[in-house]
Amino acid sequence: MVLPINTVDVGIPIANEIINTFLLNIEAITIAGVAIAIYGIIVWYYYRSLAKRDFFHFNRREGTGFFAGIINFFSGIQFIAKYIIFYPIISFIFFGLFSVMLFLLSKDQTIPILLLTSATVISATRICAYYNEDLARDLAKMIPLALLGVFIVQADFFSTQLLFERIIALPLFFIEIASFILYFLVLELALRLLYKLKVLILGRNISYEEEMNEKRRQEKNEKIKIENEARREAREIRRQQ
Repeated sequence: MVLPINTVDVGIPIANEIINTFLLNIEAITIAGVAIAIYGIIVWYYYRSLAKRDFFHFNRREGTGFFAGIINFFSGIQFIAKYIIFYPIISFIFFGLFSVMLFLLSKDQTIPILLLTSATVISATRICAYYNEDLARDLAKMIPLALLGVFIVQADFFSTQLLFERIIALPLFFIEIASFILYFLVLELALRLLYKLKVLILGRNISYEEEMNEKRRQEKNEKIKIENEARREAREIRRQQ
């Protein structure tokens, strides 16, 4: 039997079919798998970052006195400057990514409606981040994972031409986009203020990451305690022998 080029013949017909089908599909499966994995990693970083309550941290110096006061004063100025300067940039990146996802998912809605929807979902996610970061994560990953699901089930649903047309038209909506970025900044500052008031009145509420870190520290300490106890018992047994 003459086999086509780039096929394998091991002398067993069914084995030939399995191996050659494997060789035929390996490239497409690998490329698709790597692409989905990369998208998943991007989405993972995207929604975890968007759902994080604290983008920046205020490094307060412990202690009292003039020197500590000066350090804390400049640290506070730096903290505020980060939110005023860098947070709009971060918001623009989130807003841009989310808008592109909506551009792909929705063929019928107009650009202003999609931009408004994107701004609304991002705002809702940021509000939830100050209430519960787990809830914010679920909300932030809803659209990206829905987009992946549609792509897997119906890849021809997306129109790259329509996507490029909408992206090219975005400069026409500069005023709307700038107003949304300003809204994100005002909302974030308001949420920070309300959160600080809550901390002053009700006490500190640790974040999900802090809670997990504390849990890991406790588990590590418990493991060390068990290991030390086991060593003491082993030494006691050797001493008795």
